[in-house]
Amino acid sequence: MPLEKLKQVDLRTLWPDEEKNFTPWLSGKDGLALLGEALGMELELEDTEVFVGNYRADIVAKDTLSDCYVVIENQLSPTDHDHIGKLLTYAASFDAKTIVWIAQNIREEHRQAIDWLNSITVKDTDFFGIEIELLQIGDSPYAPNLKIVSKPNEWTRSIRGPKTVTPGDNLKYEFWTAFNEYIT
Repeated sequence: MPLEKLKQVDLRTLWPDEEKNFTPWLSGKDGLALLGEALGMELELEDTEVFVGNYRADIVAKDTLSDCYVVIENQLSPTDHDHIGKLLTYAASFDAKTIVWIAQNIREEHRQAIDWLNSITVKDTDFFGIEIELLQIGDSPYAPNLKIVSKPNEWTRSIRGPKTVTPGDNLKYEFWTAFNEYIT
């Protein structure tokens, strides 16, 4: 049986225009399902090209498992400084808990920025840097592939977690201590 070579296809072959072609595909059923699978979420579209001041968020979705907003900024080119600023603005406007930047290539300085944001934010706010590529074997249909290059590091967050005991923690401790004494 002869084997074919896996080849990468220019994103603009399938999606010539980011706003007119790529955003509609990514915000559609197949695109959101692929992204949701990569993120471990069930995504439901809220809207596309949503005005936030003078700018427009590419995709605003909700994770149906948590009912929290997910803001998605996409680029059919390597990442740039302009988009990271917009992404933060959109995330703040929607109080998004998951912030996703999808691009042809996540530049190293932007991957580092996403890693840093994940290291300083609270546990329920997650930043993802995802590269998208189109693959093809021989003359087969194109296959989109998402590669997560930056994501939250839960181990690091657990190390940094709060070390103080809250009044609620004290009440729980007292309750369970008394309960344990009662049943023994």
